[in-house]
Amino acid sequence: HATFESYTQNLSISIEDIETTIGKIILTIHLRQEYVSVAQVEQDLFAHYGVQSFRELGVNQRDLKTLTNHIHRDKDVTFYMQVFEQIFNLCTLYDLGPLIAKFLKVNKYEDAHLGPLDEHPAIKRIFKYKPIKRHVPIPEITSGDIIYAFVEFQQSHQNRKFLYEDFIDELVQEYELEKREQLGLFCRSFPYLSEVTRKLTQEWNRCDKRFVSDATRRITNEVEKKLQEMQQEVLSELELSSYTK
Repeated sequence: HATFESYTQNLSISIEDIETTIGKIILTIHLRQEYVSVAQVEQDLFAHYGVQSFRELGVNQRDLKTLTNHIHRDKDVTFYMQVFEQIFNLCTLYDLGPLIAKFLKVNKYEDAHLGPLDEHPAIKRIFKYKPIKRHVPIPEITSGDIIYAFVEFQQSHQNRKFLYEDFIDELVQEYELEKREQLGLFCRSFPYLSEVTRKLTQEWNRCDKRFVSDATRRITNEVEKKLQEMQQEVLSELELSSYTK
């Protein structure tokens, strides 16, 4: 610690001052609507004080709580998405925000000050979301909307073979988008989507046409409820894992 103390004395910078600066840097990058990477925060911090390292700055990185908390939040999102990719079958980017916010114990994802949801590398990798231009709002499409649309699509193609890509292209048209990557849709298994809608299709065929819409909505809600229950189980498992990491 003698080395750290000597540098601190030379620069006359208090840890409190450095903590405040880190907080401002994180917020500045976040408000620029960029991903707030740890590397960028550290780079801007060193540039601010005219140093090349924490050693030169005279502090131990682990003593900087603002930076440590940010590192943990960033790692938590990456960890969540690794588990998400293995367990979740269907989710939209619009639905993902509240799920991650709950895991991070913040009101909404933006409160984590990590930049926009769709800019985080772990989320970009899995969702492959590409808006026409940056910083446009994520389409307000829920998993329930996708299930409902898929049921209707199956009904309109009852006696014809279709590709799942055809369904995706129809969604793009329905939401007045230009390409598939704008949907913000993660579906690990389209056969799974077929399975969860099979019951709905059977109900549809049994019902009088006047009741089709009500029946569809009711069973769609059941599917959504099952998805949410599964998501809640994942959240609980993740929270336990975060304590044992």
